[in-house]
Amino acid sequence: MKKNLHLFVSMLIIGIISSVNLIAQTINTTHTQNNGASMITFNVRNNNSYSIKITEVSCFFPTSAANSIQVLYNPTAIASSGATWSQGPIGAGIGGWISAFSGTLTTSAAVQAISGGTLSIVIPPNSTFGICVGGTSVSYMTLTAGAGVNTFTTSGVSILTGDNISWGGGNPNPSATPVNYPRGLHGGITFIPTSTSSSTTQPPIANFYAPDTVWINSPAVLINTSSFQSRVFWNLPNENP
Repeated sequence: MKKNLHLFVSMLIIGIISSVNLIAQTINTTHTQNNGASMITFNVRNNNSYSIKITEVSCFFPTSAANSIQVLYNPTAIASSGATWSQGPIGAGIGGWISAFSGTLTTSAAVQAISGGTLSIVIPPNSTFGICVGGTSVSYMTLTAGAGVNTFTTSGVSILTGDNISWGGGNPNPSATPVNYPRGLHGGITFIPTSTSSSTTQPPIANFYAPDTVWINSPAVLINTSSFQSRVFWNLPNENP
């Protein structure tokens, strides 16, 4: 019986560690759509000491029975100063742009998740990637040039919009050069950490008390931004540790 109890607790500890490391976080901008075309660009900055993976991007789309959507990313941050885009056309396989999603969605005048959580855009520590959402129709907010950069941050990850970053334009399928500036994403991203430093998670401690009691103490730091302690108690009848 003691062996079975120890096995149960070991499996529970593994589950606690896994759940701490893989909690998904979402960032949304506060921009409200008032304009539109067929693409919107923005940057995502990972300020953490570990990699993160973007698993979803959302955007405001107008009503369309067959909206052909693209999500592209570039390991080089968007930084086209002034009112003229200077980083070449955007399209899969062009100028460092990589396709993360391509498909046709039915959209309905709302912020809509694009991929069903299947994106896999891994951003290394202290790195900034450029992101482009394209489609038959994409809605966004017209921003004011010279107003600076807007930063939306959760758990050490930031969406950046505004000066030199946020552009609209034609459909990047197969390619297009942004022309509308500045434009702001009405939407957001969801991400998870893909790895953490050894100091991020402390393993839970299991204490056995005769005849049939187990305490699990789980001190942890969650994604370097919030901390918590959890204590789980079981009274297991007929189990004598």
